[in-house]
Amino acid sequence: MMASDFTGLWTNADHSIRKLLLPNGRFIAMVGPQAARYQGEYSIIGNRIAYRKDSGAMGEGEFIDGVLYQGELALYPEGYAEMAAA
Repeated sequence: MMASDFTGLWTNADHSIRKLLLPNGRFIAMVGPQAARYQGEYSIIGNRIAYRKDSGAMGEGEFIDGVLYQGELALYPEGYAEMAAA
């Protein structure tokens, strides 16, 4: 898969955590009702994603079967529930 296959909005099951992966390699993370909590850059190699917040903090995740896992957190692409129900 190409990095562009992963761009868009990713959200946890109750939509309280959202991560927007932009096509330009930037991300915006939102927690709760906040519009933006963290921002930074990301890179994707294979099925792995690495984040670097503008504050310098780093993180990583892995795409498995269309789900983005970041430790214990699972993020689903926008529209995932509708796709799974079809």
